[in-house]
Amino acid sequence: MIEKIKLSEKKLYCSNVNMPKGFEIERPTITSDIFLCNFYEDYKPPHNHALQKMITYVCDFMRLENKLDLIPHSKRGMFFEKNENSDYLLEVNPTDLKNSPDFVMLYGVEIDKKTCEITIQYDDNRRVNKNWNINLENNKFIIFPSVQKFKIKNVNNSHLNFVQLVNFEYL
Repeated sequence: MIEKIKLSEKKLYCSNVNMPKGFEIERPTITSDIFLCNFYEDYKPPHNHALQKMITYVCDFMRLENKLDLIPHSKRGMFFEKNENSDYLLEVNPTDLKNSPDFVMLYGVEIDKKTCEITIQYDDNRRVNKNWNINLENNKFIIFPSVQKFKIKNVNNSHLNFVQLVNFEYL
């Protein structure tokens, strides 16, 4: 008999934020904070109840559905003009792994339908720089390990696409 031991595994999670009726996320307030934070360096947004509600939902969802306890580490919002793409981003600091987040979440705050694609780069043993692509839509989140590089690609969006990034640590 051959013994199989799993040393590590990369997991990606994606779902919609399905709040109960009467508790929906007020996405325009998140959009407003993202917009103001990106235009004014000294703008410090007040506590955003809608953003906190979404983060709490995701943390509870991950705990119940996936047995993963997440604690928010840091967050920032981004917006993209028509056909604007990000470079590859990496949320972990390779020189300070102890103080780096464990997971990255991208949340579609305000996205034109079928215009925003997330590319996550990963290695599969000696097969390096493989890509996994997924569309980001309104009210959808994607969570993946912070050691994965990712980029955000926008194609033919007629309005600004707003994406909220939240980094998490896990217990």
